[in-house]
Amino acid sequence: MQSFDEAYAAKVTLENKREIEARGGIVPEAAPVGPKFHRCQVILDSYLKHLRSTTKRNGRAYRESAIKARESDIRAFVEFTKRTYVEQISEDDFKRYWEHLKVLGRKNETVINKFTSVTSWLRNNQVVKIINILDPADWPMHDKPVARLEWSDLNPIMGSISVDSKMVRTANPTSGGKQRQPPASVTLRLARI
Repeated sequence: MQSFDEAYAAKVTLENKREIEARGGIVPEAAPVGPKFHRCQVILDSYLKHLRSTTKRNGRAYRESAIKARESDIRAFVEFTKRTYVEQISEDDFKRYWEHLKVLGRKNETVINKFTSVTSWLRNNQVVKIINILDPADWPMHDKPVARLEWSDLNPIMGSISVDSKMVRTANPTSGGKQRQPPASVTLRLARI
């Protein structure tokens, strides 16, 4: 049920429409209300302001040089994609940007750092939350070796690899020297093809 104000507004709108049509005019349709789009520049400004006003998890403030590096990475991405609104950014934009960076000769670590800046900007801005743009499986892998791998680490039945990181040196109280102690193993699941 409409309130008195809503009914009165509808009556006035209908009277105005009839008057315009009586004079031979055309009444434009009301613009449909859709999702609101957010400009990349506004989202970037909000994100940078947020970084300057907050602290990291360890309680320290973000360094200005780190904020400027993130800003540079984000601006480069936005200029490459030529997107005006953050809602227009798609997974394909990330993949094309990754290919572009590889053509420029950037290392995987550099590409990952740039992707981290951009996805952090999209996920952690204070205006609109943008999620599920890039699946972590689509990210480039680090070039650095994980650890020494032996045939005994492969388990084809379970579809996994057991990886040990470097040996850890700990103090040995009985001999006064250092003792090598293996860390806990990490098991990686292989994707089934």
